Amino acid sequence: MISKSQLLFSAFAFGLSMVCVAATALTGPVDLSSSKTDQVVFQEQDEQDKVEFPPAEDLIKDWEKPEFALFITGRLHGYIEPCGCVGLDRQKGGLLRRHTVQKLIKNRGWNVLSIDSGNQIQRFSEQALLKMETVFKSLCQTMDYDSIALGPDDLSKAPSIALAQRMVNNLGRDENGEKNPFVCANIVVLDESISERFRIFNVGGKKVGVTSLVGDEHLGIIRDDGVTKESVADGLARVIPAMKAQACDLMVCTIHAEPSTCVDLAKQYPEFDLMVTAGGAGDPKNLPERIVAGDHVTQLIYTGTKGMHVGIVGFYGDRTNLKYERVPLDARFEDSEDIKGAFLGYQDALEKAYKSGSLDDIRPRPHPTGHRFVGSDACKNCHEEEYDIWKEESGGPHTQATVDLQFNPNNDRMWVKRDYDPECLSCHVTGWDPQGYFPYESGFLNHTNDLHLTASGCENCHGPSSEHVRLQDLVKAGKLDKKDPTVVKSSKEIHLSELTARAMCMRCHDVDNSPDFLPDRAFEEYWEKIEH
Repeated sequence: MISKSQLLFSAFAFGLSMVCVAATALTGPVDLSSSKTDQVVFQEQDEQDKVEFPPAEDLIKDWEKPEFALFITGRLHGYIEPCGCVGLDRQKGGLLRRHTVQKLIKNRGWNVLSIDSGNQIQRFSEQALLKMETVFKSLCQTMDYDSIALGPDDLSKAPSIALAQRMVNNLGRDENGEKNPFVCANIVVLDESISERFRIFNVGGKKVGVTSLVGDEHLGIIRDDGVTKESVADGLARVIPAMKAQACDLMVCTIHAEPSTCVDLAKQYPEFDLMVTAGGAGDPKNLPERIVAGDHVTQLIYTGTKGMHVGIVGFYGDRTNLKYERVPLDARFEDSEDIKGAFLGYQDALEKAYKSGSLDDIRPRPHPTGHRFVGSDACKNCHEEEYDIWKEESGGPHTQATVDLQFNPNNDRMWVKRDYDPECLSCHVTGWDPQGYFPYESGFLNHTNDLHLTASGCENCHGPSSEHVRLQDLVKAGKLDKKDPTVVKSSKEIHLSELTARAMCMRCHDVDNSPDFLPDRAFEEYWEKIEH
């Protein structure tokens, strides 16, 4: 296993070379007597979404104790906690709740094997690397994951040296000392010893083989020379014989690929009993898909998106007798006290990086219009009625947006502050790009000096108004006619049609932050509160 000092040497050598050049499940044995040809059996979805979930303490309480259980997660994509301003009772996901579910199962005395399919981040930024550090620390050191895959976004959005350093920094521990949980059959980051091609676990008296793959369709986005890529076929040619030689009771493969690709692979490589796909859109299916190839059945389950669910698989006797339940990480599950420290550390690191200027990805950029932000108070003199609508309670919570990062009355997770978090500031102050998470040159930067740009102000929708204010001041002073083409043009630039207003609102009121704010239905309801 590679040491930290070896990693630092590898990183130096690599850098030098770069300079030189709810539900029911997988129940019981499948009757294969009527089918000896390859086929896919797609099971119908049940109506779990319409059913009220049992209390947390009753989660899979009706299951008999299995020989072991798989705790399956993945595709976190940076959502280390649910994103949104609608209140925790309406949010799903996050590491805090994930750990609570894991502990609930372990505390019943079950043998639990924890497997993550990867893709911890989704964008290239210093903040994303801080998130990756937080995730790996939580998974490896607090939650003691056994297997963590590498996703295509991890490999394409984080430089290989940075990724490898975070992997080595957060190795787990077992009875033999350091435990390396990172697994991928067809990817090597920097050095062959930083991750494993596959791992074999002895759990509950059974042998479980686990590997992971990055689908061929994703290999093209991985362009870092520090990452060695192989095709899925070449990767599996290495690991399948070695895994079979271990006489595993269960063979598991997580894969980043579209569901149709996973179906094809399950038929092509029937050695796997369970496949976990981190592809597809939306929530994971309530029931697995059974992929029949000859006399073998591979069962396919989904991770879903944004880390909002976990999957629990119980092993009873043999590979044909499994149970599965999809668990949405909703408000039933309290925040884990053990993970809170990691969250506080993450926000503290963000604050230090923000104040020191080391978050290069939030370097202020010129606004496309060439104009500057002046703050909502500059609008008041000419637009008093509109200003009052914005300022008053009936105008919505826009004026409290910045304060809400510390004292949000709709969110009881306020033991951690987010007032230096770029992904929060981008919609909670004036003068940022809401989806790019960066400020414009005249936008909010400092909680002390930029008080005129706190709150979600007029210019977040209408655009920076320095030129409009300058021209209107000249008109009021009698130095310019209000019909002057430059005045007319500036007024048109900041005017919003209803169609434009819808688009502007959706930049912050997206599906994560405002699930009720649907442009085809709810816009009119919300618009009535701020219409001006």
